[in-house]
Amino acid sequence: MPNGNRPRLLSALMHIQRVPEVLRCQRETSQWLPVTLSYLGVSSIRFPHSLELRHQPPLQLCEPYDLSTFWQVFLHRCYAVRKSDRTIVDAGANIGLFALYAAREAPESKILAIEPFPATFERLRQAIADHGLSNRVECVNAALCGSDKPRTMRQTHLPSQMQRVSEDSMDGIAVPAQTLLQVMDRVGGTVDLVKMDIEGSEYEVLLNTAPKQLKRIRRMVLEYHGTVGEHNPQQLLSYLSEAGFRVQTDHHDKLNYGVVELVQGAPAAH
Repeated sequence: MPNGNRPRLLSALMHIQRVPEVLRCQRETSQWLPVTLSYLGVSSIRFPHSLELRHQPPLQLCEPYDLSTFWQVFLHRCYAVRKSDRTIVDAGANIGLFALYAAREAPESKILAIEPFPATFERLRQAIADHGLSNRVECVNAALCGSDKPRTMRQTHLPSQMQRVSEDSMDGIAVPAQTLLQVMDRVGGTVDLVKMDIEGSEYEVLLNTAPKQLKRIRRMVLEYHGTVGEHNPQQLLSYLSEAGFRVQTDHHDKLNYGVVELVQGAPAAH
């Protein structure tokens, strides 16, 4: 490593929470050092990049945002998966990294992966096929919304994981929509885990799902955003509380962006 990079790396690793992530990176890939340096901004790997993993087929990373997603899912583990999870809904599946991680961590699970952006959906479907998981992961090209009215995704320079769907049909790519109830009926019965990362649409989706239907979900890991329209995280969490959910963990910043894990039912008595 060039001497000029060492102080920057040491400074980045001074954040103690990074140490477990770097150790996990070592366990996941022999390329852990260039991956870590690139994620921390010390140096850069070239894209597209085939990330060789120790315990499963390689991941195809096409841009820096793919690397960031890999780090958050596999190393930071912002979306908790339990080995006992059997039915998983991945809303906002992007290129499939969470679906791949969940399939590994919960080896008996069936996963429904939902992604609206057409080009990203093709990468999702290809990743699932490359990892031999087509029999366990069903890929659905749709946006999760409060109604099944078709939506639009505007064509911008932003990566798909930072884009939102819109009801404005004048400009952009038309995408089909499904409600959470339709998705749950598709998998049938109860859902062990819903992972939701849908760029602000979580308010529309959840607030338009009846509490009795939300009770079919045992656990939810939800990325939420600050105020969207007239809605805010406090309102959303209050509504989910009425549906029987309690907060297990809640990590958020000063802008009210965060990831919350919610479980159904009262805490166990001691």
